Order: sequence, then C-alpha cells, then structure tokens
Amino acid sequence: MASRRISRKWCDLPSELLNHIAGSLETQCDLRRFRSVCRSWRNSTLPPPPPKPSRTIYLPPFWDDGKDEYSPKIELKETSVYCIESLPSTTHHHHQEGAAAAAARPWFVRLRFTESGTAVHEDLATGHPVLKETHKRELRKVLDLRDFQVREICKAYHLWVESDEYFIVSYCFVETEDGSLMGMVLGDKVTYSLFWKMGDDHWTGIDITQDGTLLDELVGYHKGRFFVVSLSGLTHSVDPVSLEVNQVGVAAIQWFPGRKYLVGWSGDLFLVDKRGPEDFDEELDFEFEFKVRKLDEQQQEWVGGEDGLEDLVLFIAYGWSAFVPAKHLPGYGSRCVYYADVDFIDRCYHPASCFMVSEMGGGLHEALQLCPGSSCSNLFWPPPNWLDKNPLV
Repeated sequence: MASRRISRKWCDLPSELLNHIAGSLETQCDLRRFRSVCRSWRNSTLPPPPPKPSRTIYLPPFWDDGKDEYSPKIELKETSVYCIESLPSTTHHHHQEGAAAAAARPWFVRLRFTESGTAVHEDLATGHPVLKETHKRELRKVLDLRDFQVREICKAYHLWVESDEYFIVSYCFVETEDGSLMGMVLGDKVTYSLFWKMGDDHWTGIDITQDGTLLDELVGYHKGRFFVVSLSGLTHSVDPVSLEVNQVGVAAIQWFPGRKYLVGWSGDLFLVDKRGPEDFDEELDFEFEFKVRKLDEQQQEWVGGEDGLEDLVLFIAYGWSAFVPAKHLPGYGSRCVYYADVDFIDRCYHPASCFMVSEMGGGLHEALQLCPGSSCSNLFWPPPNWLDKNPLV
C-alpha cells in the first residue's frame, strides 16, 4: 500500500515546536516578526517587552586626588545601530526606485529611544542628533515587521567627560544578560586600567602591568571578558566577575602610528590597525591601510587574521564597530571598510558624510569620502523611498 503524505498548514504546527523556534530567535525584532505570522504563532509565545529607553548614566569620577574640588561630570549615552531592509513583497510596486533597487538597498540607522518609546535618529558615524529639517520627508513612525527585516547590529556607547584636562585613551561598555552595564576605561591621568559596573559608586583600579606604569593602548570586550592591549602588543584578559587578569598575547606587534580597534566576529577577536596618510591635501585624496590580526589564545599571539573575512564589511564609528556579512549588503563589495574619520567632523554636510570607504588588507588603498547620492553613501543617506509615510504606489 503506497504511503500517503500528510500535509499540514504552517498555522497548525504544535505549540511545543513553536515555543522551541521562538526560543531560538536571537533578537526581539525576530520574535516580533515570528509572532506576526498568524494568530496561532502569536498565541504560542509571550510578547517581548517594549524597547527599553536609551540610557544616559552619570558615572563616578575617574580619579580621587583627596581634594574637595569640583569633579567633572561623566556621562555615558547608549544608542542602538540597526539595519532595515524592505522585503520584496513590499517593494514590487514602488516605482520611484524600481523593484530591484528598492529590495537591494538596506538602510543603516542609529537610534536612541526616549522614555515614551519615541525613536530619535542620530548620525550613524558621530552620534549627533539628525535634525528634522534634514530629512525633508515624513518617514513612517511604525514598521510592520511582516514587510520589513530589522537587524540590530550592535549597541553604541558614547563617553563624555566635562573636562579638557582628562584624555580618554580607550573605553568599552557592554550590556550584561540582566540588562545592567559594565565597562573599562583607559585614561592619561591614572596608572591603572579602570573597571566599573552598574551600582558601583567608584571605579576599581586594575594594575595589569604589575608595576604601576600605564602603557595600555586599547580595551575591548569579547565572549564574556575584557581585553586590554598595551603599546607593545602585550594582551591581557580581565574577568569582569573576579577581576582576575591573565596574559593571552605576547608583545610581538609592529604598530602603525594610527588608531586601533578591537572587533569580535564568529567566536574570534580581531585587532584592526589603521594607518593613514602623513599629509592631507586640498583635493582630499587619501590612502589608508587597515591591517587585521586575530588573537590566537592557545599560542598567545596575534596572527594574520584577514583569511576568512573576504565576505565581510567592517564598520568603524564613534562608540561602535562591527563586522557585517556582505550578503546583507547586496551591491556593496566585500572587505570594504567604512571608517568615521575625526578630521571630517566639521565637514559633515549630511548624516554619515564623515565616513570614508576603503579596503581591508593588501597595503594602502585610496579612501573616498561619502557624497550624497553615491552608491556607497546610500547605505546611510538619504532614507530609502519605501520608508516614506506615504510611498508612491
């Protein structure tokens, strides 16, 4: 007797399976899309909590010199970076950009949420608020997640000190599983790396060099630990619970004189070393080199790390940095680097215009400043037409 295939509607899947699928989703955006499929799926799981308001936290002073003098205010501001894509079913009838262009063009946006749940648009590169008159169009206030794909790329944190006397070398803040914050700061007025977690009324000094000499250059966070890299390349990990310090990388790096960044991806920690031009001419012709190394904890050294990054795009901006798979950016080349250059802050004529675009590895590459309407700039500005409140149909 021939077997008969029994078909089942998607809405009739057992609740145990739906609960398992919902529990495997990584973000609240994915969970909201899951619950929007049908009534059965929506009733199978509890709704996610509403977006938490972005936090502004006043931190304790970095140092205590024993004097009853005014301590500078220290603020930590939290925002989120998202990638928004319109699904093909919602773009086939939007003639202004064309179906292929509309579906292929994602939009990166940096948002801060107020206590009332309102999203405030901030410059992706600098974190400065984007004025309403900059938009010149009325955008949707609500996105139907059946029609749009929303990915949270990362959290972004901006540390501000009300003093010109204190220079911050590097800082890193992260959100813990229970929703609290913790972070580490390297500065020029202390001889220790500084650790703070939410609820502390002071910073804890961690003498990583063991001799009280601060030579640390860079701090980052990856897989539950902070990592501190010295000027020589010596690397230590710091357990945020016990504050135990362990050496995980030897001093074997030939540094470029430029800026450096720690970026995690797919279980590995990468060190991005940027070298720029010595002189800047009026034509704004720049060349940059981004050398990437990967931490090999077993061998305790930084090794060549560009293999395996062929299909990634690197973003480096104020308060955040991240690798993004190039498959999420159709039409944009792999191994690209979008870098927010500090020298362009006063030349930002539209959101994200202080981004430069270059390439990872392979020596010096020409870097271009983003211009309105260019293919590279369209990731950030202007907003795609399908985000208009009343798109053309």
